Amino acid sequence: MQEESKEFLGTFLDEAKENLKVLSDDILEFEDTRDEDTLDDLFRAAHTIKGSAAGMGLDDISDLAHSIEDIFDLMKKKEIEMDGKLIDLLLQSIDALGEMVEEVEETRKDPEKDVSELLDNLERAKKGEEFKDVQGEELAASPEKAEKVEEIKVDVDRLDDLMNSVGELMITEKKLRGLLESVDSEEIESTMNQLKRLGEDIQHEISRARMIPVSQVFERFPRLVRDTAKSLDKQIDFEIRGSDLRLDRTILDYIGEPIIHMLRNAIDHGIESPEKRKEKGKSEKGKIILEAKRERNLAVISVKDDGRGIDVEDIKETALERNVITREELKDMKEDDILDLLFDSSFSTNKEVTQVSGRGVGLNVVKETANSLHGLYKIDTELEEGTEIIMELPLSLAVVRCFLIRIGIHRLAIPLNSIERCIYVYSDEVNELESQKVFIFNGVEIPLINLADALEYDSDFEMEDDKYTVVVVKSGGEKAGFIVDEIKEVQDFVIKDIGVGKPKGIAGASILSDGKPAVIIDVASLLGD
Repeated sequence: MQEESKEFLGTFLDEAKENLKVLSDDILEFEDTRDEDTLDDLFRAAHTIKGSAAGMGLDDISDLAHSIEDIFDLMKKKEIEMDGKLIDLLLQSIDALGEMVEEVEETRKDPEKDVSELLDNLERAKKGEEFKDVQGEELAASPEKAEKVEEIKVDVDRLDDLMNSVGELMITEKKLRGLLESVDSEEIESTMNQLKRLGEDIQHEISRARMIPVSQVFERFPRLVRDTAKSLDKQIDFEIRGSDLRLDRTILDYIGEPIIHMLRNAIDHGIESPEKRKEKGKSEKGKIILEAKRERNLAVISVKDDGRGIDVEDIKETALERNVITREELKDMKEDDILDLLFDSSFSTNKEVTQVSGRGVGLNVVKETANSLHGLYKIDTELEEGTEIIMELPLSLAVVRCFLIRIGIHRLAIPLNSIERCIYVYSDEVNELESQKVFIFNGVEIPLINLADALEYDSDFEMEDDKYTVVVVKSGGEKAGFIVDEIKEVQDFVIKDIGVGKPKGIAGASILSDGKPAVIIDVASLLGD
């Protein structure tokens, strides 16, 4: 790199990244549509990288971009034909360009990556000669490492600190209001209300600063789907919906890996081969939809396919073969319970071992992610029609809305999105099944759990009017009723991690308006998920 050009390095890097994104996104679109305008955009992006790299003295980057540009130019002139093999070569070349730009950003020096073989292949392609076959399977073979989102401009730890400080400010406001309760002053009341509004406004703005569009995670998946489908000789029409939905940065860091597994399972297990789809009267090209949408205070992330669906009988057979369940247990299981077995680790109905097989291995990641984020997961399927795997997650982890409850002297909070309903259960509605109290809720028999016993807390519980106060909770396919001493009110909590040695059933803690702590219940761990 020319020494005098280093002062312009930031501008070059920003421009190069923008054009690399055009190349990565548009080449997959062009492969599908063969649109001439898209080809023009590809040509311009490669041309711009070539020129700006040459101006910086980054000759290796300029040479590779020039060769890519030449391919697009020959396509525009109809002098070479695009096929899957050539697209693979271009994709690998674009990846290499990206790696070289990253190397320049990290080292502030010329990249050392050897691209001679790529340049040789591109030259052969330009002449219409045979070139070495490029296997585009790197993403398909190694999806487990999902990149974390890095596009936020403010250190997320500082935002966490700010959020904690605002939470404590609002607690102080409530304490101060309590101390001044005996003072009859409209001016003090007005000032306290203004202080409360300012705290809420700051909390809202910090939450907004943490929110990032899911497109930053979703944009990597068209390439993944293409490579995985190619490795399995399948044809996929892939659609992304709702990529403008904004989620907390922490949530985004978690969702990449489960989505990768959801997509790979849809391609490997869901979508049939073109031949089988044709035999069934379906389009040879399978359809997969990745969607993000908001429902109430939840983000719903789903992957839906129009493939073979899931045969519940296959799940039963596999579960029995592997001693996951007994025939006696199977008799009492409903279809949702059987489908939930797919989310157990190492559970797979696949008869063949493929590069991406293992439905259970992947779906276990979905289950663990949903549970760790105080969310839910589920699966909807219809034989020969398709399957949809769904995660319901909070929009943010910074502030969680919870029901405040009491057990003895202890105050606890249960996240609202884990609660089905708060009810009374009368003693004559309770039965005992294998030493476990159960009751009927919405026509289904579910466990009745004394939360004090589950958490090993002392309780002053006394049954009033022959009834229990019960919070019905859910996690994945499991439901239960928690017996509590008292249900208080709904509050927003700023959750603090309580570090190592966290007891089972506890997700974190928060501070109440009187300055005393309340622990946040981890419903999933108490239900055994």
